[in-house]
Amino acid sequence: LANAPNPFRSSTDISFNLPGEQIVNLTIFDAAGRKVRELYWGRAADGHISWDGKDSAGRLLTSGVYFCKLKIGSITLTRKMLKLH
Repeated sequence: LANAPNPFRSSTDISFNLPGEQIVNLTIFDAAGRKVRELYWGRAADGHISWDGKDSAGRLLTSGVYFCKLKIGSITLTRKMLKLH
């Protein structure tokens, strides 16, 4: 699980590679642990998903620390991201 660029201003590309196709959930959380946006839920082996720095309602989020969580069954991978204005 990786994202680039990090830190980012307008958007960041999140990528992951799995050994085979599995059901995955990719979600963004703020520093307080609140769910900001679900980016993907479904079957995947590899993924390249762009996050535009907006919440699920389409509002541009403020600068700060956010976490990208990739959940695969009982396994959770987390990546810290820094959004700047």
